[in-house]
Amino acid sequence: MGLDRRGPIRGLPGARFDSVPPGYAAAAVLIATHALLAASGLGGPVPALLGDAALAGAAGLAAAACAGRTVLMVRFYRRACFRCYSWLLAGLSCLAAAVGNAVWAWYELVLDVTPPTPSAADWAFLFFGPLALAAFVTAHGEDVRLSTRVRLLLDTTLVAGSLFVVAWVLALALAIERVDSPVRTFLVLGYPAFDLVLVSLLLALRARTPGERGGIGTGVRVGYLMIVVCDSIFTMPAVRDGYRSGGVLDTGWFAGYLVIAVAAWYGDGFRPERAAAAAVRPAAGRRGRLDCRDCLDCRNCARCADRGSCAPCGADGSGAAEAFHDCDPG
Repeated sequence: MGLDRRGPIRGLPGARFDSVPPGYAAAAVLIATHALLAASGLGGPVPALLGDAALAGAAGLAAAACAGRTVLMVRFYRRACFRCYSWLLAGLSCLAAAVGNAVWAWYELVLDVTPPTPSAADWAFLFFGPLALAAFVTAHGEDVRLSTRVRLLLDTTLVAGSLFVVAWVLALALAIERVDSPVRTFLVLGYPAFDLVLVSLLLALRARTPGERGGIGTGVRVGYLMIVVCDSIFTMPAVRDGYRSGGVLDTGWFAGYLVIAVAAWYGDGFRPERAAAAAVRPAAGRRGRLDCRDCLDCRNCARCADRGSCAPCGADGSGAAEAFHDCDPG
């Protein structure tokens, strides 16, 4: 029995839907509920639950979704690839945020004290930025030429440097004046520095690299941008001094993690229906080194379209070529 290449496989995470996927609708309801509760000003344990436990749960959900996406990618590619590593690193960055928020929740909900600075939560949060940077860089490891990587590095450095100067004038200089230890200085500068580099990298990737092709896509990028914006607002001394758990700012972080979780669950750049269609085709095998599952995420590969067939996979060029990727131009 043949498999319809054009119809989505509904049972697999990542399949396309004709309407709004239920995961996005559920995330919107949760975000709206969180915002209403945060704006209501409820007392008792509610603020700590909204600001700590909810963030830990959302970040943990995002980490689990990214881990599940990693497993699914490895299953279809039958090997670990750069795109698989990118999802794994994204999951680790969300896991670091989940650990940090869980520690913060432990202090406020269980011990009923204000978390010290620095604490284990601060160090956990510090890993969020570097792991996210590694995830986005790794996502395009197989698609970007060396010259593009050099331009990407220059663009990122230029934009990050400019943003850091602006941030220093607006907030960081005043924040540093209040710090009385080298460790706290490192933490105060570390968070915004990694966030600025992450924003710069996302902007540069958008301009310099091709489509997602199975790697981290637009949904996850939007989620990270939401988190970075909230981090930037939190860096301002006036906001930081008046911050209390369970506020509207926590809703922004909560929304960012949920967007990452839902985007990871629904594929965000990876289409299992195309992969499954490729998997049932016989592997003609150019030079005997590639088969259908080794190059299954091309979007209208130009080289295949020009030939009328996919050289490594032997696709007949009747629309199936878009299921393949990394075709040897030889």
